[in-house]
Amino acid sequence: MVPEEVVSDDSLCNRSDLLLERAKRYGYCMPGLPTFEELCNTADDQLFNKTVSNSRAVVSVLCAFLSSLVFCLRSISFWQ
Repeated sequence: MVPEEVVSDDSLCNRSDLLLERAKRYGYCMPGLPTFEELCNTADDQLFNKTVSNSRAVVSVLCAFLSSLVFCLRSISFWQ
């Protein structure tokens, strides 16, 4: 069995962005299509919001408990 190639997140994002840019150039996608990272962030936000708003989801009980807690978070810019 051949070991899988390890791909970093940055490499995957860059390759996906290049693919989207080519698709835009050749007319397969709309010119205003967001970047791969923006698409992932939007999908992540939608999934989180749907999970929290679904009262039958197991996670909604935990989210209800967490919403009553007060957090003091500091901003970290490690993604930039």
